[in-house]
Amino acid sequence: MLSFAEIPRPMLENVEALATMKYPIEICMGTKEFEGLTMQKKTGFIVLGVKIDTLVLKIQKYYKEKNVFEAYLFGVSRFASSEQNKKILLNKYGSYCADKVYNEINEMFASSESQLNKFLR
Repeated sequence: MLSFAEIPRPMLENVEALATMKYPIEICMGTKEFEGLTMQKKTGFIVLGVKIDTLVLKIQKYYKEKNVFEAYLFGVSRFASSEQNKKILLNKYGSYCADKVYNEINEMFASSESQLNKFLR
């Protein structure tokens, strides 16, 4: 869990949740499967990843804590490098870049973004 003095625990949990949304995108983008996707699907994964990153940067700016994004990226990297996480994704979706991977992350992100944007105004 991240630890920053000025950020409430629930918001740190949100940052960690965003890292868990981002890591499947990172795994997908690092595969040969990603290379074979249509440009539209590739763009969808890339844009969704950027949206997640942008929301984390917004949290960092709101709390004026300079290392939130770095900690988030560390979490993404840690989750994405886990062989167990890769195996779970593959078993659950059948492939790292399945439409269902994108759709589920997009739905989770849309819900989180809506709630967080109400707070981060």
